[in-house]
Amino acid sequence: MTPNESGPPSHVDGNNLSNSGGAGPIPPQTASVIIEGGGVQQQQIVGEVALAFHSGPLPSPADLAAYAAIDPSLPRELLDMAKGQAAHIQRMQNLDMNRRIAAEAGARVERRIGQVLAFGVALMGIGSASYLAIHDHDWVAGVLGGSTVVALVGAFIAGRIVQQRATRAPARGEGIAPPPAGTSRGT
Repeated sequence: MTPNESGPPSHVDGNNLSNSGGAGPIPPQTASVIIEGGGVQQQQIVGEVALAFHSGPLPSPADLAAYAAIDPSLPRELLDMAKGQAAHIQRMQNLDMNRRIAAEAGARVERRIGQVLAFGVALMGIGSASYLAIHDHDWVAGVLGGSTVVALVGAFIAGRIVQQRATRAPARGEGIAPPPAGTSRGT
């Protein structure tokens, strides 16, 4: 830093780049020194950037070695903890899958019972209309038979509409409750 600039000057202390104002270490990617000489300012990078990325249930091998240096039993404990977590996740996924299978099987049985009962109601309605028509009650037979057919057709059409909406809802975002008043999604 030049003497005319405000703020505490930055300095290099071995490999630790710090701000003399007590703000702590300066990240290497932002550390630089401005050298002034002969009326020309030059900027010189005094730090390097090293990026390491690790993903997974366990720390990186270097971190495991560092834990082992602290306490030799820590890596084994971390491994056991990761195994326990993986087993728990698999149990929960199996329970969820079994619940979904049982729910689908129950829904199939329920649909089949509904179809059988609807068929029985249709037979009774049309059979009653036929009986009434044979015994000279044409108007009553027509109303009873016609209403039975209209009710059955309406039930099948309504069932198809509900089924189509249920399969389309997740793709279009239907069926998702709006956020409470005064809030927004994502916050």
